[in-house]
Amino acid sequence: MHEEIDKWLRKNRRCTNSFPSYPDLSKRDRSLITVAMLATLYRTDEMRGHMQRALDNGVTETELKGLIWPCAVNAGRVAIDVFGPK
Repeated sequence: MHEEIDKWLRKNRRCTNSFPSYPDLSKRDRSLITVAMLATLYRTDEMRGHMQRALDNGVTETELKGLIWPCAVNAGRVAIDVFGPK
């Protein structure tokens, strides 16, 4: 399924670069959310660019490092619940 979404996003790149700015959520906070989602989904191919953008938006390297572990642990926990022994 995500291959189809990736194909659509590549084709419609203008759409992905024109998201409106939301005053209730800073660019810094949106960057943290994006990196957390990519880490949880194990989308490492996309993380490098978003992590750099997060740094540019004021997120620290320490914060990024601290963000990765809980995402990995919780995503792994869900995978074990779904695919683990019955």
